Amino acid sequence: MQRGEFNTHIREKLDELKELKNQRDKALAKINVKGDYTDIEREIKFLETKQETTVMSFDKEKKLMKEIKDLKKKAAEFKGIKEISGKINVLSKELNGLRDQSDSVHSDIQHKARESQEKHLAVVSTSTQIDELKKQEQETFNKFIEYKKQFNELNKSFKEKQAKYDEINSKVQEFRSEQQKEKKLSIEQQLRQKEEIINEKLRTGKKLTNEDFLVMQSLDR
Repeated sequence: MQRGEFNTHIREKLDELKELKNQRDKALAKINVKGDYTDIEREIKFLETKQETTVMSFDKEKKLMKEIKDLKKKAAEFKGIKEISGKINVLSKELNGLRDQSDSVHSDIQHKARESQEKHLAVVSTSTQIDELKKQEQETFNKFIEYKKQFNELNKSFKEKQAKYDEINSKVQEFRSEQQKEKKLSIEQQLRQKEEIINEKLRTGKKLTNEDFLVMQSLDR
């Protein structure tokens, strides 16, 4: 790869990096989260434990569930920002590597060009020295081929890691979807159990509580 091609590739990566940073900044401005992802996860676990272990009215439980849902949404958005930041870090390292390779190739070519010119002027009439010069030129070309090979390997590794990340992220989303379904089913079962208790009260003429009326309204919806 010639230095001009390196520079073209660097410009493309810079555009990609700029776009990722814009995405990250917009996402941060949108969610306006204080603290970090770990703090949000800790708060979610605390509230879920409270919901499971604390006896509370239906309204309070409903309010608590909404708070948990909002926190999980922020956690997902925050995690998305972390993922974008990770991509930014990877891309920045790749850009640094490309710049180093570009500068190295350029410096090496300039050095070899000056060296070749000086030797050519000194040994223009000597065939053995001309052969040596050709050998050095070949070595320079071989180095160029090696740099290109290294770059291709780095680029391939990056794409493979990106594919693995996409696969893992897909599995995480599936797991979360199953958890949400299970949670919904559990709530519905709890409501049905409460409905049976209310029906029994109605059959036996017992007085209904405010919580019983709230449960009946939820079932109607």
